[in-house]
Amino acid sequence: MSSEKMRYLNMLKKHPNLTEDAKMFMAKYKIIYKRVIREAKRKENNKYILHENHKSKAVCQIINKETG
Repeated sequence: MSSEKMRYLNMLKKHPNLTEDAKMFMAKYKIIYKRVIREAKRKENNKYILHENHKSKAVCQIINKETG
């Protein structure tokens, strides 16, 4: 839901006659969206580590996944 709204706002950003309020709203929404995504990833990684038998291996797998 939030990702769809973010895509929509990015499309709107390209229109030349946006108000300053709209631009500020988009900027704040982007910051909040990034924060939510970061926190969701953090929670998922913590949950994964807690349920693994080999904690250090789980941490290495997460690091490799995030860094590519």
